[in-house]
Amino acid sequence: MNIKNKNSPLPHLNNVFLSLFSIKIYIFIFIFYPKISTASEVDKSILEKFTNNISETFKHSSYNNFLFPLYMWHNRLLYDQHKTDRYNEIPLGAGFSISRETDKNVEHSLFTIAFTDSNHKIQLNTGYIWQKIWYNETLNWHISLGYTAHIIQRYEYLYIPIPIALPLGGLGYKNIILESVYFPGPYNDGNVLFVWFRYKRRD
Repeated sequence: MNIKNKNSPLPHLNNVFLSLFSIKIYIFIFIFYPKISTASEVDKSILEKFTNNISETFKHSSYNNFLFPLYMWHNRLLYDQHKTDRYNEIPLGAGFSISRETDKNVEHSLFTIAFTDSNHKIQLNTGYIWQKIWYNETLNWHISLGYTAHIIQRYEYLYIPIPIALPLGGLGYKNIILESVYFPGPYNDGNVLFVWFRYKRRD
């Protein structure tokens, strides 16, 4: 479903999402602009493709998704027990994304999601997802691998936007999908597997 379609049953939600996402993309570009301007020609080509993918998805999305965080697993091998004992691992929240899929089974998505983090504070994530999808059309299952480039905003960092890129994987049945990313980090920080549920809404 194209988000510009006036017959959309969710015009208000789409407009709110696009307004919020536009602001955060400008912040994202501002953070990375110095790196883009000094990049090599090869790097500039990659960055131009990246920004074009964002622009095309923003303008020509074909369906919406509803996102629901499910679990945040803290790697017990890299944490002291007294820390994990007090951490929240059941995030409460929700999100929304728009997506388009190419004829090469590559999905591009723009998303925003809010949820309670490990310290029971609100965390905001907004950004871009690229995924290559492999379908089993007989059984209606599919798996995907890709990455996400987004900004995170957390209470302990005064909600200052922080850019981050992470590998991403997904497993789905029809329009119901489980996706996850792993946040690396030093001992007693980061090292969290974040899992969410995505409902793909097609016309």
